[in-house]
Amino acid sequence: GESAATLLNIGTRTGGRSKECLDIAVSRKTERIVLILRSGGGLSYSGQDLGSLLSRIPRSIEIVSVIDSKSLSAMMYAAAASDKWIVTPGARAGGVVAYSGDPGSGAAEVDAKFNSIGAATLAGLNRRGRGIDHLYRAMKVVEESVWAVPHPEAGWVFSRSATGEAGEAMLDGPDTVLTLAYDDMIRLNLASPAEPIDPSVDSRYDRQSIAMIRLAQNTMKSKYREYDEIISD
Repeated sequence: GESAATLLNIGTRTGGRSKECLDIAVSRKTERIVLILRSGGGLSYSGQDLGSLLSRIPRSIEIVSVIDSKSLSAMMYAAAASDKWIVTPGARAGGVVAYSGDPGSGAAEVDAKFNSIGAATLAGLNRRGRGIDHLYRAMKVVEESVWAVPHPEAGWVFSRSATGEAGEAMLDGPDTVLTLAYDDMIRLNLASPAEPIDPSVDSRYDRQSIAMIRLAQNTMKSKYREYDEIISD
């Protein structure tokens, strides 16, 4: 039958299980897919595969990412393919740069070619317009810059260079990789703040909100699991 929302607990090494879960969500004619994202990353190719799966979801289905604490590195491919972000206090998003070699050894180097290809992939997942694809490029390529430009309707739009508009601000220069903090995402109208979680008072929430809270709590208590979980009415 039909359902109002399907909630998925997504990791970056989920393999065929991600496709299975998303296919089920589409077959249920769900109105909204909610992704619970809480990961420092994983394998870049797996993240790109997940983003590709999400990009095939019909536009009639809204994809919402709940960024619970962090959506970094490879996990950003899932966030980039979303229509909307909801963020918990202290959350961070970005930092998608890839290295060749072992970063832990101190001998790793930024893989410029791989990052350039990945940046195009990441930018291509943008479903929200407003030049947000420029943000995604700056999260992946060190040399990319991005500016926030005031807009009368959208609040802010984003540009790869200064426009001369009053009130514009550089978010990331050519020597760093962009990572957005909670306050940045709220201020720039990129995300909505999550309601503070008080699971001891279940009566305050509808069934789906309770399910999402419990799912988010579960990810906090254990290592990020390598499978997906569907909770739906």
